[in-house]
Amino acid sequence: MATPNNAAHVAVQAELCQKQAADACAVQLPTVQQAIHLACSVLAEALNDAIKAASSNSQWRDEYQDSITAAEVALTVVEQLKVEAPSDAGAFDTQWWRATSVARLARDAFPDKDSGAWRFLRAAVDEFESLYRVVDFLAIKAEQEGGAA
Repeated sequence: MATPNNAAHVAVQAELCQKQAADACAVQLPTVQQAIHLACSVLAEALNDAIKAASSNSQWRDEYQDSITAAEVALTVVEQLKVEAPSDAGAFDTQWWRATSVARLARDAFPDKDSGAWRFLRAAVDEFESLYRVVDFLAIKAEQEGGAA
């Protein structure tokens, strides 16, 4: 009689352990608001790096002015998005793509394609595009799960 009880007890314990392991493996995705905050933090740093690289006294050339001013405008938009983190997808998209467009113009117009500043601008534009996909993915997931984006 001890054997069936022990076997049943072991089976129940094994089932509980499997459920706990499955729960431990389940990962909670960040919210859309958290993703927006993270994306804006990463982009602000990338744009600041580009501005600093171009603005250092040893690197500065007057023809950098237009591109760096454009990068500063993109940075301003990103910083506003970080603070506001709009829950409305349309408002987010409009501001995000505005900043992306200005960053692209800064990258494309930058005269010295061999400089660190240009490489930082190029990386920032790539990050705009890839981080948007993350935010969009989370917004779609939230919508599918019936939660607010």
